[in-house]
Amino acid sequence: MRPGPSDRCRHHLVWALATALVLTLAGLPAETRAQPFVFTQIAIEFNDGLWFLNADVRPALADDGMVVFGGYDMFSSEKLFSGNGGPLTTIHIDTGGYSNVQNVAVNSLGSVAWVSDRQGAVLYRGVYFTQTSGTFLFFLHEGPAAYD
Repeated sequence: MRPGPSDRCRHHLVWALATALVLTLAGLPAETRAQPFVFTQIAIEFNDGLWFLNADVRPALADDGMVVFGGYDMFSSEKLFSGNGGPLTTIHIDTGGYSNVQNVAVNSLGSVAWVSDRQGAVLYRGVYFTQTSGTFLFFLHEGPAAYD
């Protein structure tokens, strides 16, 4: 059976993409093509005050390489941690009553924002802000969690 027009088009498309890839790689300097990926270890459990990573909080990465992620200390208190390959900085969100952290974001200026609960007179839910140094906490918006 002869291949139909769609089979020929598909064959030509695959050939064109493969050719474009080969030509692109051939145009790169040899040292660029041969560079291996470099991975930097940011954190390891049971070091720098981090006992367990919080797998429910996706790590946030700033353009300058700073990473902010959720974890727990040896007392199972929820914290945020920041680091870029050296010692970790602990952001003590638990002292402000913050818990159930989600949606962490960080920028190159060291500003960290996240969504979480905060225990006050009632349970609040809000968007909060601090620096990667953990020097101050500020809420951007919050309301009773019952009205989530």
